[in-house]
Amino acid sequence: MNIFLKEYLNVLRLEKNLSVNTISSYRNDINSLINFLDSLKINDPSLVDNKLLNSFFINLQELGLSNTSAARYYSSIKGFFSYLFSNKYIKANPVEKVMPPKLSKNLPSVLSLGEIDSILLKPDVENKLGLRDRGILEVLYACGLRVSELIGLKISDLFFDEEIIRVLGKGSKERLVPIGSSAIKWTKEYLTKSRPLLAKKAKSENVVFLNNRGTKLSRMGVWK
Repeated sequence: MNIFLKEYLNVLRLEKNLSVNTISSYRNDINSLINFLDSLKINDPSLVDNKLLNSFFINLQELGLSNTSAARYYSSIKGFFSYLFSNKYIKANPVEKVMPPKLSKNLPSVLSLGEIDSILLKPDVENKLGLRDRGILEVLYACGLRVSELIGLKISDLFFDEEIIRVLGKGSKERLVPIGSSAIKWTKEYLTKSRPLLAKKAKSENVVFLNNRGTKLSRMGVWK
């Protein structure tokens, strides 16, 4: 599978313009999976299924890997198999049937699923700001971002085909985060129908979410 990995890393470098550190993290994460599969005499990506991937993640847990690190592995591996699937190297993406590691282990469970749905449905998506707000809520919920990370998102950080986004966190550390289908749907709706109307009002940066003046949202603007 190394030939596929090399091809994929070239795409990340040349087309996605990811940093050297991020590409190195991808390489290390995916190589860990390749080594695991090699130990099972599996070197054809079409033979990899969700059971094998679940075994790999269980193995990581047994090695004492943190949930945060496991989530990074998941993002790396999902991006790799999404690339293989979109280029028809495999017939199905096995990662689709693998649950991502939970990052909220130490956080209290405050909202029920019904309450979350109620919040997501609150914005009026028939107007431009309501559609933007729906996109914001979907991304915050699906990706577990800080508000500062959300408002810093740029259009060039969105890789919807791979179902990941690039996030610049504390200390300018870059990471890749999985994004779900619902968040992708509503963000695309906003980018197509709402953002062009907001962007007319000012020369905006390449940021995803704009305020009513067509410029970058502030933290306070999100909470309003």
